[in-house]
Parts: sequence; structure tokens; C-alpha cells
Amino acid sequence: MNIINNPTLLILAINSTLVIGCYLWYFPCFVRDNVPKLLLVDSLCSIGSVIIAGFLFMGQGIEFSLFGWEMNWFWFALMSYFLIELPFSSVYSFLFLSKKH
Repeated sequence: MNIINNPTLLILAINSTLVIGCYLWYFPCFVRDNVPKLLLVDSLCSIGSVIIAGFLFMGQGIEFSLFGWEMNWFWFALMSYFLIELPFSSVYSFLFLSKKH
């Protein structure tokens, strides 16, 4: 299946790329334990995900399904980003933000 012809897989691939890039490269190298910077960059990445999805799918009337719920591109991009991000943020918080005793 071609990822470019499947809108759902395209948004999931974009979100996965953003999350993996942030949590495996950018955050460990440049953010570390700076929580305000982490929140800023993470917010910009999630906004970037929605902007990219908007450029690709706004006004096309494509419906996306997430766990049986039908939604438009905006909510699908936002919700899928946060669901992909959840395990990465949990591990990052444990490794870099928890205080070592």
C-alpha cells in the first residue's frame, strides 16, 4: 500500500517522524532537563503536525477514523500525535526529568 495514497497512514507517518525526531534526537541533545524549553518545542511540533495536515487535507472533506470515531483532519492529526507521543514522553520524563536519589 502506498503511504501517499492513504491519508491516514500519511498523517501517522508525519506524526511518527516528528515525535521520533524530537524524543530521540532533539530533546536529548538540546533540551535535556529544561522543562520550559521542552514544553515550547513539543508544542511547536504538535502545532506543526496540525499545520502540515491542514495543508494536505483542509477543504477536501476526508473523514479519518480513530478507534471507531470519525473525525476531520484537525482532530485526527492532533489526537494521533498525542497518542504516538505518550510512550515517548513517559520514557523521556523517567530518564531525563526524574531526580536521581
